[in-house]
Amino acid sequence: MIRIAIFVFLSLSLYAVNLEDFIELSLRNETNLIKENEILKANNEKDKALSAYFPSISLESAYNANNGDVFIDRAKESLYAVFSLSYIIYDGGKREAQFKGAKSMQNLALLNSQFTKQNTVYKACVLYFNYLSLEKIISASKAKENFLQNSLNNAQKMFLAGLKSKEEFESIKAVYHQSKIERMKNELKLNEIEKEIFILSKERLVPSKISSLQEPKYHSTDSIEVKIAREEENLAKLNLDIARSKFYPTFYIQNNYGFYQNNFDFSIPNTLPPFAINFVDRYFKRHSQSNQFIIAMRWKIFDFKLRSSELENSRLDFYSKKLQTRLNERKNKAELEYSLKELQVLKEQISALELNLDASNLSFESIDKKYKSGLKSLNDYLKALDDKFNSISRLELAKNEYEIAKARYYFLAGLDIRERIQR
Repeated sequence: MIRIAIFVFLSLSLYAVNLEDFIELSLRNETNLIKENEILKANNEKDKALSAYFPSISLESAYNANNGDVFIDRAKESLYAVFSLSYIIYDGGKREAQFKGAKSMQNLALLNSQFTKQNTVYKACVLYFNYLSLEKIISASKAKENFLQNSLNNAQKMFLAGLKSKEEFESIKAVYHQSKIERMKNELKLNEIEKEIFILSKERLVPSKISSLQEPKYHSTDSIEVKIAREEENLAKLNLDIARSKFYPTFYIQNNYGFYQNNFDFSIPNTLPPFAINFVDRYFKRHSQSNQFIIAMRWKIFDFKLRSSELENSRLDFYSKKLQTRLNERKNKAELEYSLKELQVLKEQISALELNLDASNLSFESIDKKYKSGLKSLNDYLKALDDKFNSISRLELAKNEYEIAKARYYFLAGLDIRERIQR
């Protein structure tokens, strides 16, 4: 029982990781493995499409028995085997379009896998930065609680000594408990992030090392989503070619080589002349073989507009994919430009909040001394204390938002975030 308890404790315990390790663990989750399986399926589909360029060989074999009244020229029992070799000479470009479509599906599977990996890396960065930021905010909340706890203890002593009013004591007490609730809410958010980390990485991890990403510059690259849209447009065009090919005839050649063993269940009378015996022996062969060579054409001429409807749907689908590509390209370009502007604003915001924090610290130190000397009111003290720790939280949130914005920019630009981690 002790060993089981130790195992359960270790399995449920959290262990610290840096950003790089967290990303690598996250990339091993089920979602990414599913996308890798889809790549393998796409490879198999490509091999399947390639097989259409080669001849097909088939074997048909059967045993046939006829009971009851049987004509003399029909065998009562027969056993045969037929080897068939067929090859399509021309099919209106269907094979070529299908093979190119299979290659396009393979490219799509690769792009979808890349997108899933990049999305996983981005999510890992967001969770990692949010966790570290929230930890600092919780630490600041605890420091604020300590200030309020000390103030509450002093106020209680002075209230009991009759030096402070009950109203002032109750005000500090209310603010203290409100601060405690805020800290508990943040701790609950931290637990939620831990839950999301476990879902993403399959491990119970704790981000431990402060990390940051390189400063981004404008990149004229396309996001994975844009590349996927272009490949889907290409696939839709190939499907349109397949729909067109159905209006053309198919030419093929075929060769059938067969072996037969027949039992006609009759005997030849000895009274027949020799030439008749030879004729019957030749016509009613018990063992025979044959070879059949065919050059053929198959062409569907009329099908009540079935092919025309399929062609029109393929044309509309291609046009829709084309429009979607243009939209994704424009959207990606606009998002990249906006993301760079957002980064500039966040950088300025961080500088302003750092100045604000310095001012808040100086103001609190001054008001704290004056409050203890009786020169400032309780409201002034609580406001200065609130400003001080709110400044810490706002600065930490801005820094966190800045790092996430950098990760989002690299994600939109289709760049590998892992290569932009500062070490």
